[in-house]
Amino acid sequence: HDRDHCAAGGREEVADCLAHRRAFVQEPSAIDPAQPKYFATVAFPYANSALHIGHGRMNTAADIIVRFQRLLGKAVLFPMGFHISGTPVLAVADGLARGDEKQRSITSAALAEYVDDPAEQERLLQQFRDPLRIAEYFSGLIEQTFDTVGLSIDWSKKFSTGDEAYQRLVQWQFRSLERCGILEQGRYPILYSPSDRNAVGEDDIKDGDVDKVSIVEMSYICFELLPPVDAPLPTATPGAEDCTEYCVVATLRPDAIFGTTNLWAHPDGQYARVRLRPIEDQPTFAQVWVVDAAAVCKLEAQFDAVEVISRHAGRELIGRNAKTPLTGRVA
Repeated sequence: HDRDHCAAGGREEVADCLAHRRAFVQEPSAIDPAQPKYFATVAFPYANSALHIGHGRMNTAADIIVRFQRLLGKAVLFPMGFHISGTPVLAVADGLARGDEKQRSITSAALAEYVDDPAEQERLLQQFRDPLRIAEYFSGLIEQTFDTVGLSIDWSKKFSTGDEAYQRLVQWQFRSLERCGILEQGRYPILYSPSDRNAVGEDDIKDGDVDKVSIVEMSYICFELLPPVDAPLPTATPGAEDCTEYCVVATLRPDAIFGTTNLWAHPDGQYARVRLRPIEDQPTFAQVWVVDAAAVCKLEAQFDAVEVISRHAGRELIGRNAKTPLTGRVA
């Protein structure tokens, strides 16, 4: 692998590259047990783009430290990893697969720094629809860049967050913390990706460090729907006759409930009647809600089971009366 990595350039350059890479390999069998040891690691970069000046500053500072420790006579282990998990790599691949022109432009600009041939750039862009190809390409590019700078990394110990051994280490850490009583599993508001069906953090979100995504807490207000006088929307819900039916709205101002005079429904809007099945911490909870059709996916992320009973146009709601909670006023 070292010879392949150093293949570019003349014979003397290849020899120098090989010597540089091998100079910092630490084999356990070659270390004197009595020799002081020093382990260094740096937050490894995401393998979804080229490096920037921040990577250079951080890794150069670490390299200065480990070189000084070697001068002190210590056996230094300085490996390097590549961050390929989370959604940043997936976001690039997904954007290219969907034909997102902005993502294509960003990735093309990154490739243009290293690839001059337009045909080769296009070939790579097609390959980058597979997130694994992105991780492999930029991992190699990062490794080459660090060698060009002259960092004293032991590349024989390189790894990625996608390696099974690394993932098992993280699993062991979480299980150990749970056994110690430090971690507690429960229900908490989290950032969540509906498309990937997975919890996400800031680093998992495209441009999450500059375009902040935050959790907005809203309140549900459940207005009990009363039997209609002449509206076509039926009150009976198959299999849920004992469930109370509510028209549910979300608001940032639940205190305004005392001034409620009426509810509005767009005649051409799309609404859904959903049955919320019992959830873990409320075993007796069973209701039928009438909500905007676009809210169904949000309910699915908050309740254990959401069943769509029927869908209706807003005009089918017009004429229904609803009772305001707390005040009992009929709107």
